[in-house]
Amino acid sequence: MHCGPDESEPLRAIKDVLDRAVSKPATLPPFAARARRDHALHVSPDLTVIKVVWAPGMRLWPHDHRMWAAIGIYTGGEDNEFFRRNATSLVGIRRPQPRAGRRLPAR
Repeated sequence: MHCGPDESEPLRAIKDVLDRAVSKPATLPPFAARARRDHALHVSPDLTVIKVVWAPGMRLWPHDHRMWAAIGIYTGGEDNEFFRRNATSLVGIRRPQPRAGRRLPAR
């Protein structure tokens, strides 16, 4: 598979493929998600591509992917909240502190 203009820059090549994939939403299959659905499209030692469908209003606990990700949104949007770990409380519990947010809209 040809990834893009410069395969020596894999992140840019992935972005180019993803941008083309979501650039014409009318040509993509419709969906009416009521629950999260995900499907592995490609798995190799160097790259994993997962199609994830989120239902409106879904939320996740704060988490850290510990890897880069490319996100293509072709309908709806994604609201992200970013957190900072605070100091451990008197009872030894570390609670995340809200730091910032970002909305990723469909293009």
